[in-house]
Amino acid sequence: MKITDHTDSGHREAKVLTGLVVSGTVLGHVAGRWNGKLFASDVSNLIAGWAVDHYRKHGKAPKKVIGDYLEAWEERNGSPARADLVRQQLSGMSEAFSRNGKFNAEHCLDMAREHFAAVGLRRLSETLSAELDAGRTERADAALASYCKVELASDAGVDLLLDAGEMASTFDASSKPLLSY
Repeated sequence: MKITDHTDSGHREAKVLTGLVVSGTVLGHVAGRWNGKLFASDVSNLIAGWAVDHYRKHGKAPKKVIGDYLEAWEERNGSPARADLVRQQLSGMSEAFSRNGKFNAEHCLDMAREHFAAVGLRRLSETLSAELDAGRTERADAALASYCKVELASDAGVDLLLDAGEMASTFDASSKPLLSY
């Protein structure tokens, strides 16, 4: 019997989600591929959706403004229990980010690639199992055929129409010149 420890997966999910909230680079790479369900947790997908919406409107990561999205969502949805879950996740992310100090966007993108692939494959596996158990081989085959791996910029090359983060980093003023006279 195989025992699976999802602690690492949850830890990785929190780190990637933190990257979306604090880093325009990470968010820029993910926003073009955002489908609303890249994370395993509904709460993580909700927060990530706010970050992606913010990025699409303002061209940068929401950082502390993410709390404003929570307040607006709470007013519209009126679910105190779910709002508490979101608040706890944001608080935990904030504490972990404060403890860790420096943030490495490239490392976060590597974790995002791995995590999104794992989540997608886990969902596909569950769908295939359910369809096969129910004797619906055609539907299982269709699910397998429709599976598409989420590829972030360095996986798929650069698409400047989708990878706004890559475009922004190309013109980053802090980069060093290639030649100096």
